[in-house]
Amino acid sequence: MMGMRGELDVGPPLPERGEGWGEGPALVDPEPVAWVLNLDADLELAKPNRYAPTAASRRMNAAFRSVASALLGPFDVVLEEGDRLPDRLRGMAGRAFCPTPRARRLLREAGAAPEPAPELAVLRAVNSRAFCAALGERSLPDCAFVEDLESALRLLSRRSPTDRWLAKRAFGFAGKGQRRFSSSPSAADLAWVRASMAAGGLQIEPFVEVALEVALHGHVDASGACRRGKPCVQTCDAFGTWRHSRVAEPGEIGDAEQEALRSAFDETAVALANAGYFGPFGIDAFRWRAPDGALRFRPRSEINARFTMGYPVGMQDRSRSRSRRHPNGT
Repeated sequence: MMGMRGELDVGPPLPERGEGWGEGPALVDPEPVAWVLNLDADLELAKPNRYAPTAASRRMNAAFRSVASALLGPFDVVLEEGDRLPDRLRGMAGRAFCPTPRARRLLREAGAAPEPAPELAVLRAVNSRAFCAALGERSLPDCAFVEDLESALRLLSRRSPTDRWLAKRAFGFAGKGQRRFSSSPSAADLAWVRASMAAGGLQIEPFVEVALEVALHGHVDASGACRRGKPCVQTCDAFGTWRHSRVAEPGEIGDAEQEALRSAFDETAVALANAGYFGPFGIDAFRWRAPDGALRFRPRSEINARFTMGYPVGMQDRSRSRSRRHPNGT
């Protein structure tokens, strides 16, 4: 339940294990967990040494908090800044939407014991769009992650295959940190590009008509073992803000698309493990319409090395399943 400042009101004592627990949803842990739902984690990763939530980020967190609560078990608690766990719950496991330094600090200050998590440098590396770009592009032409102004302007000065460009900063979420361009950027566009170079670079790609948005979630542990969820169809607004996820219907994603999605997922899982990451993750993908009208599939457009809004949907009956090894045997 949501906390107030001071000692957290968590209601009546939790039942003993085996008393009223049952199996429940597959995501539910056998013991209660204290959570920090830091949905603004990407903003912190962009500037970890000087990040402080803004009024806008707090509003965004509040707006999506009820959806993110699908990650929680029936006896889990959600911590806000300033919360303190009662004595009987001190030392309980602490988990974050993304285990950033600020989230882990809030867990410790509340009296929870943060779960093991990757180092900050690893979190920043694997959540930067540069990491996704380095794994290669499988469908969309003329994509590049650029880290200097000259390269960005050179690409943006060319005509996009679709007549418009989409630029995305290295770190972003819910459609934040994105901008659409024509082949003649305005002065305001150029100022935004310059600022983006200081923020870690830009992913530049043709702006396309998306016909179907897809996600595939998983969990990789510290040994390299990985669980894979079910493919999901997700709905986002015109600015890329997530709105809804559901498990894909049979045949909704074509056989060739499914194969490409699984291949991109496996490749991503191996890359994450090799980079030192462990924890939840997901990849986004989409079916898009080319200028000639043909439908094509981009099996990996984004990597989210953290929990996501759609994670509880895609992993709903996978959390207790046996881990499978990566294709490289690690």
